[in-house]
Amino acid sequence: MLGTDASYLLGAYKPLPVPAADRSAVTELLLDAVRASGAVYGLLMADTYVVAMSRAKQQPALHPDDVLLLANFVTCNNAYRHGHGEAFSPVCMPHYNSDAFLHAYIHYLDASSGLYFVLLSGSAEAFHQLSAARLWFEDQASAQGLLSRMRSICPPKLTGTSNDIITRSPQPRQLNVLSVENLPRPLGGKFGHTPLWSYSVRFRQMQQAIFSPPCPLHCSPPGAARLAASYTQLHSLLHSPAATGRPNKLAWFASSAAVLVGARDREMDVYLVCDPLTDKSTALALLDAMRRHFSDRGIVGDVALLPPV
Repeated sequence: MLGTDASYLLGAYKPLPVPAADRSAVTELLLDAVRASGAVYGLLMADTYVVAMSRAKQQPALHPDDVLLLANFVTCNNAYRHGHGEAFSPVCMPHYNSDAFLHAYIHYLDASSGLYFVLLSGSAEAFHQLSAARLWFEDQASAQGLLSRMRSICPPKLTGTSNDIITRSPQPRQLNVLSVENLPRPLGGKFGHTPLWSYSVRFRQMQQAIFSPPCPLHCSPPGAARLAASYTQLHSLLHSPAATGRPNKLAWFASSAAVLVGARDREMDVYLVCDPLTDKSTALALLDAMRRHFSDRGIVGDVALLPPV
């Protein structure tokens, strides 16, 4: 996971693109399940992507590192995915409390799409309450048609051998909102028709990061690793200032492999990986266009978990 996923480095978790209305409805059901069961947190996830998240009153927001640890804990244990039942396990969430465990109720709602439900409780005796809350959530979400829609929006997967190009079945339109091809001009275009290859945007206040689907050069496991290394290099350039107390606001690196450009402000960090022939003025224009695009709350609402207004 860490070799091909830069979200851990950015200190952010990845939201799954979901229509804002559906995410809001799922979040409300999750909140009701948390209240009814006495849990402290509730999450609906698809592999390492967060679909929705709720928390009990007076609980702090989960730290992104804790979300990533939880996702890694669940997805790396095939027994949870293929056990055809419910699991209850202690988990350490170090940013929440490094000296104690929370108890995670885990149930896969759909193993094929990687959709699973998690309730976190402070009690080791809470299994039956958590199980009942999950059953209620599943019934309500099914009755509203939410589960079928969530199952259809499964996250992309990297599979195959080290040199294989990944072939994917056609993705639902909602997942394509992040693709470079579907971005407005001058950002968007088919591969080879735009200098932009891949991008990531980290929303600083929300502690979430979105990533474009990989271009053809990054669809194999080695390609995904190269892309993650590019984001790592950009992050290092942007967050390792030459002078103490004077953080970099812009990073630029050009090589025969790619042009990397990144910028940060109070709202977001933007990372772009471009064609190696991209000149600096073009890259900076793309950077500015990307910031304007994802400053639109209506656009962000379909790709990230918005905080309550």
